Amino acid sequence: MQEFFKAKKKEIEEQDLPYLGSYQNRIVYDIVKGMTLAKPNTTWNDICGMDKEKYLIQQDAIMPIILSESKMEVSINSKDLFIFGPSGVGKTLLVQALVAQLKSPVFLIEAKDFVDTYKKQSVTVIKRIFTAASFCHRAIVLINDWDCFYPQAPRQGPTIENEIRAEISRQLINEDRKTSFFIVGVTSRPDDCKFSILNSRALTKIYIPPPNLETRQALLNKYLKGVSHNLTYADIKELVLRMDGFVSSDIIATINHACYEPMREAQKATHFRLINEKKQQKYEACNESQGEEMSFLDIPRENLKLRSLKFEDFEVAMKKVNIKGNAQEIYDCEEYSKRV
Repeated sequence: MQEFFKAKKKEIEEQDLPYLGSYQNRIVYDIVKGMTLAKPNTTWNDICGMDKEKYLIQQDAIMPIILSESKMEVSINSKDLFIFGPSGVGKTLLVQALVAQLKSPVFLIEAKDFVDTYKKQSVTVIKRIFTAASFCHRAIVLINDWDCFYPQAPRQGPTIENEIRAEISRQLINEDRKTSFFIVGVTSRPDDCKFSILNSRALTKIYIPPPNLETRQALLNKYLKGVSHNLTYADIKELVLRMDGFVSSDIIATINHACYEPMREAQKATHFRLINEKKQQKYEACNESQGEEMSFLDIPRENLKLRSLKFEDFEVAMKKVNIKGNAQEIYDCEEYSKRV
């Protein structure tokens, strides 16, 4: 197998893993080929806030590669990263920006899939992934939901999880593989990862907290850009304060729900009036005395004029959004960050 991978090194670096014929290698092939992070377009500027966290990732993962490839002939390897924080704060977005800048091959290990789906083949598949990554240059092995390798009710005797943890531990302390790939672990439950190797100084631990006031306002401004709304500066400030405890995905979901409110009103409307907008005739919803009776479905989409967003739309949206910001999860992550 070693000779085969050496002969196929170029294909591996181009994220085109060989199919060796066995069931386990078919899984490896499918995992990498089907990965959504393979060619992301995310840039660091797309991420609101998190300046400290972005700096740590760039310093420990990107700068060593830039220095190694420069004319300075400095040989520095990227550090392995352990990124943790509550669900929905933007951990995956940071990894996407890292992958986009490095343009590296990415090997995804979805911990939940390995434990629940692949079962007995999990250890073999993970070993094959690490073997394939070892013949790349500056590849990334991404372990998502790392905590799934640590069941809350530990079982006695040898288990698949124990074997997987042993293999990952062996790779973390293996200095020879660092010119080929580095490991990025992501979890929202760091306390469950009772892993002695996580205390190693060679592993950079990065806490992604819920967005602060400035980041929440930046998210609102970013996603409202280009959207017609009647929000004043005071309205946005009030929304930012009300969203205390929201994670980034909650804020984005709230904006999306609010943007649907004008459409929902148009669907319920029974009367529409004709208006001129930029030399085009359009219909907007109105009361019975101002327009003619017609249905939302009678109007072509390009001729429909929706009203602008207003503050009340966000009040309705905040009641509908299923908030991901789990207080206990946030507290546990903050406490863990203090210990490390």
